[in-house]
Amino acid sequence: MGEWDISYQVRLLAFLCLEPQSAQFLPYLRPQYCETALLQTLVPIIKDYHHRYRQNPTAAVLQAELGRQPLRFTVEEGEQFAEVCRLIETGTFPELIYMRDSFASFVRNRELLFALASDDTIKLVDQGEWGGFLARMKRAEPQIQSLSVETNVFDLEVLAPLFDEHALLSGVSLIDKYIRGLFRKELLLFMGDKSSGKSLILVSIGGQLLRQGYKVLHITLEMSRARIMHRYFASLTEDADTLVFKDFLALERQREILFYLARLHERYYGKLALLEMPAGSTTVADVLQVTERYEPDVVIVDYLNEMRASIVYEEERHKLSDICRGLRTIAADCNVHVLTATQTNRQAAHKKVMEGKDVAEDYGLNRIADNVIGIGRGQHEMSRHEVLLYLSKARNTESGILQRYQINFPRMRLYLLQNESLEERPKDAE
Repeated sequence: MGEWDISYQVRLLAFLCLEPQSAQFLPYLRPQYCETALLQTLVPIIKDYHHRYRQNPTAAVLQAELGRQPLRFTVEEGEQFAEVCRLIETGTFPELIYMRDSFASFVRNRELLFALASDDTIKLVDQGEWGGFLARMKRAEPQIQSLSVETNVFDLEVLAPLFDEHALLSGVSLIDKYIRGLFRKELLLFMGDKSSGKSLILVSIGGQLLRQGYKVLHITLEMSRARIMHRYFASLTEDADTLVFKDFLALERQREILFYLARLHERYYGKLALLEMPAGSTTVADVLQVTERYEPDVVIVDYLNEMRASIVYEEERHKLSDICRGLRTIAADCNVHVLTATQTNRQAAHKKVMEGKDVAEDYGLNRIADNVIGIGRGQHEMSRHEVLLYLSKARNTESGILQRYQINFPRMRLYLLQNESLEERPKDAE
């Protein structure tokens, strides 16, 4: 079998469902490049899904879309599809770099084969029109050299964006010290039990970003817009202010509140977009639409589990992975940082240290997110208004760091307890 055989085509389709920059490759791929009806059917499914949702389809998406096709496939084709799904679910395979580097050669090979087999080309050969034949071959070769251009990674032009990249400070030591802040094109996932403080922490970080002059888009799917706004009012107070969270709820100090809100309007006008979107029906496409409209620096989604996937999945874990992957794509495509949260499973209730395995329904979320922080609150922490933050995953630095924080409910902020900051997981973490 040749270099571009069916095995290669199977791995190529899996590669296009895993490659972050698949948008560069998909325009050049044609169904007829593949040799079986199944693989030819998958090509437009992959291209159409990416065009509609700006993200790569998962194995579950391919299964669902293929189930809608009125076609019957052979046993061999069924095995080909099973292998495509297996590679996608694995998340990587040894030939990924090879697939990226060989794609241009594969496309040129296919186009030249089609050109050679065409009636026009055969006629030119029969007539001895070799000049016309060579011109026909040149026209047939697709212009995709840009996919295989080699660059010197030590060129200053290539390195310049790295030096120009500035992290956004969150006000949370665990993020700013160990992850080095919030970077654009990345997704940070908080995971915690009910009432662990997920929404409060997201507001606390949002308030800190506003203080630095960044634009924040905060999407709430669980709490009302008014409740979240009250939290922002409290979070944005200065040390000299006497107003606290309960004052905004009770509205008893109305004159002081009015003066305070006028100050907020002057300082933060146009910086915060707070949207209440419907739980259970908001999709990644909806989040993308408002992100493109407001052009923020950071998008906060509170929270992931309340969103709806683009298609119906039989299993909740596939739904959550699809949504998380979509939010991660928004971060990359819109050049923003995305902050969101997810629910932990029942077995993790009241645990002090939340790890990737504690994510409800889908441990795959831990693989998709760039950084994952667990929110732990045992009975001891709840009685003292404290919370334990555990860096469960960090894509570009060390993980396994645990810190204890005081929750300041009147100001809706977190404060690191310096004397009780832990640099590793305690033995009684469970």
